[in-house]
Amino acid sequence: MIYLALHSGDSRFVRVADLAEAAHIPPAYLAKVMRRMAAAGLVRGQKGHNGGFALALEPSKITIRTVLESAGVAFEPLHCAFGLPKCNPKKPCVMHDTWSDFKVRCEEWASSYTLADVLATPSGKDNLVTLRTPSITAHESSDSP
Repeated sequence: MIYLALHSGDSRFVRVADLAEAAHIPPAYLAKVMRRMAAAGLVRGQKGHNGGFALALEPSKITIRTVLESAGVAFEPLHCAFGLPKCNPKKPCVMHDTWSDFKVRCEEWASSYTLADVLATPSGKDNLVTLRTPSITAHESSDSP
């Protein structure tokens, strides 16, 4: 989604193969993820010669939480730190208060940051060159800070 945000002003669609190469994600898996993003209304797809995917909204309108939820990450209020089926606030475990605070902070963070915010961070700016150059291999990109 960051790669698409980077190219959102290009008014062109990004091919799944190019996106997969830039993100180091298998194309078949990425295609499934992109279908989820399209179903959520975050991207639009186009078939054919100049086809691919593009953001359906401005990067500043897409929160990290929306992207995560569209990808299948659930912010479950009753998720237990120990992996139990449900957290029981009436009979809390030793981690209950700390874990509850952590979950709230994660939700707040994911709800408050957008794709545009990520692109504006120092690490976002520094890594834009890598995102713009999909031919960089995983080995070459791991040598950079």
